[in-house]
Amino acid sequence: MANDRDLIDRGVGAAIVCLHGFPQNMHVWDELGDHLVDAGFRVIAPNQRGYKSNSVLEGRRQYTSACLAADIVALLDELDIPAACIVGHDLGATVAWEVARLAPERVTRVVSMSAPHPAAFLQACISSTQLLRAWYVIGAQSLTLAAALFSPRKLSSARRLVAFLSARGLKKADAAEYADYLSGDRRFEGALRWYQAMPFSSLRSTWTKATVPATVIWGICDPFTNGRSIDLTARWTLAKCSTHRLPDAGHWLPDYNAESVAKILVRELGG
Repeated sequence: MANDRDLIDRGVGAAIVCLHGFPQNMHVWDELGDHLVDAGFRVIAPNQRGYKSNSVLEGRRQYTSACLAADIVALLDELDIPAACIVGHDLGATVAWEVARLAPERVTRVVSMSAPHPAAFLQACISSTQLLRAWYVIGAQSLTLAAALFSPRKLSSARRLVAFLSARGLKKADAAEYADYLSGDRRFEGALRWYQAMPFSSLRSTWTKATVPATVIWGICDPFTNGRSIDLTARWTLAKCSTHRLPDAGHWLPDYNAESVAKILVRELGG
């Protein structure tokens, strides 16, 4: 078992790489990892670019899904893993889809949690209420505005960030813990860069169909992602795509639905 400040690597067997989204970090996978390790898998969870210890803020073009996915391919190389199941939650799912596009031979399955394929998301934005659910993506384009509203380094805006997250399903204590982590170094600004890089993503990153098997796991009570975008995702996979709707779950599946998610993954991965 390897465990440093920015990478957890534990267990043996077929590799599963778990990619967090906003506002989380690698520890969001701790409970799910317990289940998967017990089932005989090797679980790898990195802090991704922008969320690492002592993060250095780079230009927004350095946070496109292609750059973030290249980090994961490099991690597979570093750990000498020929291929792995890539699991992503929230914006981490966007990275997972991009790893599958850039290096399909390195991906045994892509698992998208609480998020659709990027093309399905855009299609849903023009054919449903999805855009209204994702208004914060527009607000995050301005670092000044986002910092004024949600910076975890100022008491009033930190409270606003915690209130925003807890109103959308995170327990207040968990939201406060994530906010505290983002207050260190340049992590809050790095996390925002993921949103600010979206306009610079290539058309191929968005509009390419996945060629590897896919699994989509979505909570019906998710306040950020609607069912239309989930339904459309299967159209953007050329291999088999299975969809699992959890009736009593919201957005934060790794936090509060780890056991249910683990059962799905173990069943689909043959553990």
